[in-house]
Amino acid sequence: MKLQVKISAENTPLVLVDWYDAMRGGGWEPLTGLTEKQLECQAVGWLVRASDRAVTIVSTINEMEGETDSCNGYLVIPRGCVIKIQELDTMKELKV
Repeated sequence: MKLQVKISAENTPLVLVDWYDAMRGGGWEPLTGLTEKQLECQAVGWLVRASDRAVTIVSTINEMEGETDSCNGYLVIPRGCVIKIQELDTMKELKV
């Protein structure tokens, strides 16, 4: 995955993506029992790419001075499956 910009918490929004995932059956089923039900999902991550075809979020980013930025746990969601994208507020510190 080649990115166009430097990834950092300051320039890469943290988002919540609502999206439809594909579903499959687990075994033999009668054709009359099939439905077009879609599985509605939510994913949280840093939005590193958005195009007409897809959005890409990553769960972990690594900022190392003098090194290439790296990420872990990326998810590519086809644009037609995206329901909505909301930016999350990352400035509030939580006491846990």
